[in-house]
Amino acid sequence: MKININKLLILFCLNICSCQSQIKNKFHAEVLIIKDSIKCNKEIFFYEFPDILGKNENNFFNTVIAKDYMNYLDSEKPILKPIEFVRESIRIKKKNCDNNNFSGLLNTNCTISFNNFNLLSVIMNYESLAGSSTIETYYYNFDVKNSRMLQYKDVLKEEKVNALIKISDKILNGRLKDLFNEEKKNLKDSDIYKSLIKSKNIFKKDNLTSFIIREDGIEFIYNYGFNKGDFDIEDNLFFSFKQIEMFLKDDFKKNIGWIK
Repeated sequence: MKININKLLILFCLNICSCQSQIKNKFHAEVLIIKDSIKCNKEIFFYEFPDILGKNENNFFNTVIAKDYMNYLDSEKPILKPIEFVRESIRIKKKNCDNNNFSGLLNTNCTISFNNFNLLSVIMNYESLAGSSTIETYYYNFDVKNSRMLQYKDVLKEEKVNALIKISDKILNGRLKDLFNEEKKNLKDSDIYKSLIKSKNIFKKDNLTSFIIREDGIEFIYNYGFNKGDFDIEDNLFFSFKQIEMFLKDDFKKNIGWIK
């Protein structure tokens, strides 16, 4: 199959550009998004990898993301550096396209949702094809100064956790009731809905482990379990910093710049 590759790829030169955070802080951790694209069968595929600290090195942050990225690459190469992930993604896609194989990793993209030097939050999306097209999302909250992953226990006061769980559960149940009022006929036959309404709590402590820091708040990642497109219901829970200020630890408030 004839394949037209971006001129940058013919030169095998990767385009490296700054990944701008949505945060307007004076100081922030340096992050470069390494990205490139390839054209296959009149369709363009994009691949990105966030090079945290911008040194194209195998540091703690890049390694954490790399472990998940490797799950989508059909490669036996010992890839260590951010730039190699994009190069290998392009190489594999070109090989598959030449062999009329359109499965595998289709696109990757990165979003920096928070960056103020102390904390860095990254969202990675992976689109792949294996029978059907799927998009999977990974969320990373980094404590930059201490080179570690941020946990909800670093964010929330221990004595406030149960109260936040109850509030979250009430919100999610409210959405479910609103959905039932709109979709009574279809929901009556839904095993997922039946399971949800029988549950004492649909939002539990374990649901606090998956979250992402945004510019003005925290988004907890939740999934009711319905098939995508079946029902119009919002999954995730977003709380502004102002809304949950009393739930947040002082150290976390300092790290996001709320208090000195």
